[in-house]
Amino acid sequence: MLNLNTRFFYSKLNKYEKKLYRQMAESLLKENYVINHDLTWDKANFLKVFESIVDDFPELFYVSYSYLDWSKPYVLKVMGKKYYTHEEIVEIRKELDKIYHKFDSITDPFELQVAVTDFICKEYTYCGISRGPKTKQEMHSIVGLIKRKRGVCSAFSQLAQYIFQRRGIPTAYVVGESKDKDIDPEKSTHAWLAIKHEGSYYHWDITAILGESKDEETTQYCMFNVTDKEMLEGYEYTNESYKDLVCDKTDYNYYHKKGLYFWTYEEIKEGFIKFVKEMDYTREINWFNFRIAPEIDNEESLEYTLSPAEINEYLKGTEYLTSKFNCFSYRDGQGYYRCKIVTRKKIEKKLTIIQPKFHWEENPCKNVREYLLEKLSHLERDEIMVLPEYSNAGGTKDPEVEKENLKYAREMKKACSKMAKERQAYVAVNVLEKRGDKIKNSTYLYGKDGEVVFVYDKVHLPPAEKSLGIVRGEGNCTVECDGIRFAFMTCYDVYFNEQIEHIAKFKPDIIILPGYQRGEQVDIIKAQATLLAYRCNSYVLRSSYTMGKDNLGGCSLIASPMGKILACLGKDEGSVSITENIKLKCYRPAGFGGEYVRNDKFIDDGLCPEAFKDSPSRGRGTATAKQDKK
Repeated sequence: MLNLNTRFFYSKLNKYEKKLYRQMAESLLKENYVINHDLTWDKANFLKVFESIVDDFPELFYVSYSYLDWSKPYVLKVMGKKYYTHEEIVEIRKELDKIYHKFDSITDPFELQVAVTDFICKEYTYCGISRGPKTKQEMHSIVGLIKRKRGVCSAFSQLAQYIFQRRGIPTAYVVGESKDKDIDPEKSTHAWLAIKHEGSYYHWDITAILGESKDEETTQYCMFNVTDKEMLEGYEYTNESYKDLVCDKTDYNYYHKKGLYFWTYEEIKEGFIKFVKEMDYTREINWFNFRIAPEIDNEESLEYTLSPAEINEYLKGTEYLTSKFNCFSYRDGQGYYRCKIVTRKKIEKKLTIIQPKFHWEENPCKNVREYLLEKLSHLERDEIMVLPEYSNAGGTKDPEVEKENLKYAREMKKACSKMAKERQAYVAVNVLEKRGDKIKNSTYLYGKDGEVVFVYDKVHLPPAEKSLGIVRGEGNCTVECDGIRFAFMTCYDVYFNEQIEHIAKFKPDIIILPGYQRGEQVDIIKAQATLLAYRCNSYVLRSSYTMGKDNLGGCSLIASPMGKILACLGKDEGSVSITENIKLKCYRPAGFGGEYVRNDKFIDDGLCPEAFKDSPSRGRGTATAKQDKK
């Protein structure tokens, strides 16, 4: 027996119509498209019952109004959509069943509605593009969502309708036309749901919610269980059966139910404090979505509701970021607002870089080693220290001297390991070493236990290193340790965008950059470090050598994810330390007036390397050659 208590249109029929409805529905659900009946009806009555069934049963996606055959008296022949075989129908039903059971653990109808809304907004994309009758049919039914992850308003509504009717919760599939007569007739029709909570219906427009959800973090429940006043301001019903559909309660409106509908600015302030106390601090972004009564809908006044000082106090020292309380009014003029709260896990570390002098006198490599070991002795607990390139063989311009000092790589590594373990800190040291039968330019990262966390072998080798016989690395340059994401580059690597883009995908916290760059200009060195930090949204720790008072080399520095230099040794010999929250990230608007997003995401979203792959240069002699001959 069919459970018809949740079927809205069935409830609007008389007893004779209901008899035919039951007979037709049972037959169609069994994929039997020939319905014999013992009643005399005209075509209009048949269509009324048939349309009621189709609107009540979203799972009858394979049936359409256009397939009706009146070839025999008293026999209605309903043709199933020829697009679907029995096997295809079975497969789609299996997928529907899987979706339905995703929500088995949720018993509260309201929370189920929230979960279903979140699921649909996250999983599916609105797309009204049709490429033929089959695609058009699919985009307007649950099939489009299951097979293509795309659909239009009717598809979203039907999927939710299926879930709730199967749960025994009454829903009505509603169709309306825009009151704006200037809209294209093909785009003027809109579908949504009315859902019943405790005896009262509420309008539920998933497409509107989906349309206001800019990404998975910002779902806004702008048309979630609203009244006739709000929903019907822009639409009018297309079916007489809706005339008895009354939606005049606000109890189950999302913002009322969640205590996020405010009548005074003081209530907004209290609501914000409550939200902050209860929000999930493990998430990087939380959104305070709320709604205010028309009487106080003043965006300018809202800006003064909470001062930055108060916000920081309520956020317990976590970071807060928004350009303002972002307003988007909807239909009836009542304001929907949101406030973006960025919370970052706070990991404060002392960051240290060292810059020795590039020696010209006797025993330059020994002088550099002794200088670095002395600085290493000042390492503090939990600190991150970076030593420059060639820590065992630096300070000379003679390749033969560099080779002679390969043997001291082990001494430097052993000292760094010992000190890292003793102080429970992190030390990054670069050495020129012989590993097996190969010479490598290697950066070792030692962890708090003194063990090697990672070894990075320099990839991009300048001519001098190639002539020295150094073998390049294979490209592994990222590692995560103790919740910190480290990435590695060495000196010449910083010129190459392929490695920078690879590192950016890793979303590092710190980029270790031992350097030499004795022949590079100061301004270029600074620009490279700041652009690297900004692109990868990471701190950059660069340790190098001072070359004296000229305009070359030096500039050991620490750059922030904002692309700013926080500390720089310039041309001075020495070391510098700062304490920073290494989980800090740069956020920026996604275009003028847009939502705040991570800077690296803003760039990633716009990448299109395929546009430039094997792209020939164009100019005289290529595209214009034929014209020139003319």
